[in-house]
Amino acid sequence: MKIAFVTNSSQCLGIQYVGIRSLAAVLQDAGHEVKLFVDPSLFNDSHCRIKTLNRVFNYKRHIVAQLKEYRPELIGMSVTTEIYPWAKTMSGLIKQAMDVPVIWGGIHPTSVPEEVMRNDTVDMVCVGEGEYPLLELVESMKKGAIDHSIRNIWFKRNGGLVRNEVRPLIADLDALPLSDPGLYAEWPGCLKIGYYIAASRGCPNACSYCCHSFLHRLYQGKGQYVRRRSVSKIIQEISAVKQRYAIKRVLFTDDCFAHDRDWLREFAAVYKEKINLPFFCMMQPRDLTRETVPYLRSAGCRIVFLGIQSWDKELRENLLERFVSNACMEEAINSLKGSGIQLVVDNLFGLPGQDYEQLLQANMKYTALRPKRIFFFHLRYYPKTVMLDKVQGKSDVSADRYTDIVNGTDGGGLCLTLPAGRTSGGDKELKKIKILLFCFDLLPGKAIRFIVNKKLYRYIPSVIAPSLFMFLRTLFSSDLDSRLRIEENVYKYAYFMVKKIRIVLDKRRTNRGNYAADAE
Repeated sequence: MKIAFVTNSSQCLGIQYVGIRSLAAVLQDAGHEVKLFVDPSLFNDSHCRIKTLNRVFNYKRHIVAQLKEYRPELIGMSVTTEIYPWAKTMSGLIKQAMDVPVIWGGIHPTSVPEEVMRNDTVDMVCVGEGEYPLLELVESMKKGAIDHSIRNIWFKRNGGLVRNEVRPLIADLDALPLSDPGLYAEWPGCLKIGYYIAASRGCPNACSYCCHSFLHRLYQGKGQYVRRRSVSKIIQEISAVKQRYAIKRVLFTDDCFAHDRDWLREFAAVYKEKINLPFFCMMQPRDLTRETVPYLRSAGCRIVFLGIQSWDKELRENLLERFVSNACMEEAINSLKGSGIQLVVDNLFGLPGQDYEQLLQANMKYTALRPKRIFFFHLRYYPKTVMLDKVQGKSDVSADRYTDIVNGTDGGGLCLTLPAGRTSGGDKELKKIKILLFCFDLLPGKAIRFIVNKKLYRYIPSVIAPSLFMFLRTLFSSDLDSRLRIEENVYKYAYFMVKKIRIVLDKRRTNRGNYAADAE
């Protein structure tokens, strides 16, 4: 059978989707044909939003035309909450042009399958891991009749829903076939910039704001949640891609890369010998220690992304359910000093009950710790997370806002709480605080302390857009993460803008030829 995957690159950089690669590998291993179709969402992604240019470089109609030419027998889409509105629009265009079944997977359909199945343009959803459910679906379609009892998949049938149970987790990740980079044959440049790969599945933590807080509950009693691929399998996959595409770096997408220290010790030795490419990874504070850092350094790690989220112990433990001490986080940051590995830390702001004075004072720790790059992200609520359960129905999340969250239209989190006695000016104050936060790793520690203690941030011009400031900050930064983002975006925009221009020119030439033929 011919299966098409349609994806959106507004959130994922580099056009690479680890999950879809795994789905495709299982289908291809069984003899099915798979093709990937990408909507680059030019000028409407997480880095650049210009409505006029987005309309000019809109790819949706072109994707539909490509799908009609390919003539798939099944179309799959991996959907996050951020791209849920896009997915509804894209599915609608596909259904208008083609009579082909559409199945959605990913964290959003997994979280709220009932809501997703209310869409007329969605025929099925996959709840949870999709490799073997999708294969069973395709095999049943190949035989001429869909099997409506496939676990993990929900179906529409006779005006109702077939809600099949969730099967156990895949225990042996090594049993899955290796990803075939040929899925990206049309975009070899994105692989050369860096190859994205997952060494494990699951996360040992269940932070309240994260999807893992829901997935831990969904898979309770369904097997070990955190599973890891063997070092030999990972090396085998990277070696094949390195030989074919001459990749420059490897990017591990694991939520907690070095949770298993024995695995890390083996990985460090083999990766250095067999691959010897710089790599980036994400870590948790407990696992970034003076014991693990030497293994990361010897293997070739160049960047560690570390989740801090909040220095406020009460908010961190009671609201975020991140049970790690400030001392542990400080030790993790200090463990990288002198290692040659750059540190990028993530933080959340806009937490319920958090005012900006409190936020600034808590993050004064960075004036002494000095990581390479500090990111601050506005809290966003996601369906079925523990965090949303805590605040749903309260003043923070009304019934209308809950609907927006489920529909993927709740773009931001909460505004920072104004100081006592203040009832207006929140937007302007918030902009100023955002810009100051984005400067924490740019200015000397003494300068930051002086600005905060004297409240000089009040004089930052409120007309400056924080998003523009962040864009320029990334553009002119020298850290390796910023360089990667620039390379990926330059490639994406250059490739798809040129392609779109060629499509328009070819269409005009065809129309002129048809007009001339009619005139004769």
